[in-house]
Amino acid sequence: MGLLVFVSVACVLSCSDAYRTIEVSLEGQHPWESTCHRPMWYTLVWTDGKGGFQRLHLDAGTRSVSIPVPRGMDVVFCAYPLGELEPFGGVFHPLYAESRMTLTQREGCIAKLLQTLSKTAAGPINCLNYPMLLSLLDDILGDDFRTVDVNRLGKDILNGVLSRQSIRRIPPLKAALTNLPSGLWVSADLKTESFWLDSETVAVELSLPEGLHRFLNRELSLELRLLVDGNSGRIFQYVREPPSFLL
Repeated sequence: MGLLVFVSVACVLSCSDAYRTIEVSLEGQHPWESTCHRPMWYTLVWTDGKGGFQRLHLDAGTRSVSIPVPRGMDVVFCAYPLGELEPFGGVFHPLYAESRMTLTQREGCIAKLLQTLSKTAAGPINCLNYPMLLSLLDDILGDDFRTVDVNRLGKDILNGVLSRQSIRRIPPLKAALTNLPSGLWVSADLKTESFWLDSETVAVELSLPEGLHRFLNRELSLELRLLVDGNSGRIFQYVREPPSFLL
């Protein structure tokens, strides 16, 4: 009986030592939350260190949560508004002294890339020097990480050769928008300019990095999607109903 109790206590202590509880918070509001004057729900996803993921539903209005994370490795977080919009993101580094972190839209695209890489090669992500990566991105790209060449960066991370040469900026493309309904179109990303159209506006020109860009016209209950294809240099646009939660 004494041996059984000893083994049970040792197991509890071992499990406790293997994890660390941190507070994960969201930075500010999503632009569409401000436009609609209502908070959105989020899906929080983080790496488990084994190539898999943990998930947690955050009710509308929940801005922070306590999460146990494995010690001794980088843990990548993405918080998806309505479970589908581009995420807020960040990485908790094992040498961080404070047991709290804030997820931002700015780091969302990088966190999303790292989670994608983790699906097939968790090892390089677990031991990633994220403070170094963040410093390189700041220095080379400035305030908009969406312009990074994800193919080059991802390849170098997986090969363990992260350096300044891993960070290459892809210039944004110019998009001239025409034949859209009038009104205020609010970007889902703080780094992309929202715009106003009226009957006298012929076209609106935006500078957009590669990827999907979404805009909400709350008054008309419409969503504009712009897909920027960096390979062909083309931009595809279509209008549809926004997520039902926003209606």
